[in-house]
Amino acid sequence: MAIDRQLFVIFGGSGDLARRKLIPALHRALSSEGNADAVVILGIGTKHLTDEEYCALVEKALIESGLDAATAQD
Repeated sequence: MAIDRQLFVIFGGSGDLARRKLIPALHRALSSEGNADAVVILGIGTKHLTDEEYCALVEKALIESGLDAATAQD
């Protein structure tokens, strides 16, 4: 089932809870339904990160949660 465009805001987006639980859970849920392109994730936190740095953080979090590198780049 396709969904309308959505925005997920993660407060503490670079924190431990986001890295270990929220980001992998969102990735698994959205990938399994084929809705990943309809979602934008906005991470808000106290660390100053560029888009590229945050993407690297997200990729590392996905790999550490047990997803392989190819899956994490989707």
